[in-house]
Amino acid sequence: MSTSSKHDSADLLIVGAGVAGCAVALSRAANARFQRIVVLHFADERSGTESLSSDACQKLAGCHIKPGVAFRQVIAWWGSEQREILLCEGARIVQREGLAAQMRAKAAEQVQILPCKSRVFVTRNKGMWMIAFVSSDGTRSEIRANCICDATGRRSAIARSLGARRENFDDLCCVAVPISNCRDTGTWTESVSNGWWNLCSDGSKATLAFYSSPKLLQQALKNLRKVFDETREVRHLASFDGEGERCIRVCRSSLLNPCAGPGWFAVGDAAGTLQPLSSGGVMKALRDADFVGSVMETNGRQYNERYRIEFNDYLKQLAIHYNLEKRWLGSEFWKMSPSGSQHTVCRTSES
Repeated sequence: MSTSSKHDSADLLIVGAGVAGCAVALSRAANARFQRIVVLHFADERSGTESLSSDACQKLAGCHIKPGVAFRQVIAWWGSEQREILLCEGARIVQREGLAAQMRAKAAEQVQILPCKSRVFVTRNKGMWMIAFVSSDGTRSEIRANCICDATGRRSAIARSLGARRENFDDLCCVAVPISNCRDTGTWTESVSNGWWNLCSDGSKATLAFYSSPKLLQQALKNLRKVFDETREVRHLASFDGEGERCIRVCRSSLLNPCAGPGWFAVGDAAGTLQPLSSGGVMKALRDADFVGSVMETNGRQYNERYRIEFNDYLKQLAIHYNLEKRWLGSEFWKMSPSGSQHTVCRTSES
């Protein structure tokens, strides 16, 4: 490893070059206040197939980004055995890593993106941030920045090092597997007695995921094929033998407290996470990027207030949606689900 070091400076340093980080880079590049923007990129982006709302697609089109494959319907079996169809003209199915790569390429036309391979160390001295890291070529580097953006995803690596803590509002997690034999394009969701399934396909690649509590998911992993066979409809849309590559991840609703402070702010999953049921993660990241100007104007106060209001609205809508399902109220999963009038949403804190 090289022991040489490099020093640089930036008006805005963005840590994380996923969808949220690149969205901030693209929105702030047009702002004269930030003449030099640097983005640190770590090669650990989330993969998988997911849907984008028409609103998110319109915002991406404004940046000359048109990812994925168009689809028109969201189909669900939730609350009854009858199929519900939601029309979604203008929506698209994307590969998450492909979308992030497109946004990085577009951002690289206007800002500097530096590949990194180590954790970032942050200190503050006389109103300036000092960020130390190891670049991809092994060079020890340091950047002085006026403002820093945490776009490190659910880890919230920067914000947590500054004392912010994450509030968890439910305990959802999932196991996702890639599927190659689903030729239809769209997204399908079906609730079952111990959780719910989602299949999302662009006609070539697809992701099949089962969502439940950590305890029930652990039990399901012993025989995932059997749990899959409990579905009435999704099992007819894709073949799954229960084997193959599995990705297990946390999917709970959570909010960083605070989301911003003097000279720093968090965006995307670093600031707050939504259950995949909402299909709103990318759109939230794009909205975050539009609103970061208020961080500098109010030292984060307006940004934090806005985030708390929007997140509370999201929790109410999530509870309403879960409350539609009444077929398995005695089951362990549905007793703990955030169904509003029947259950108290779980609040825990991550230190």
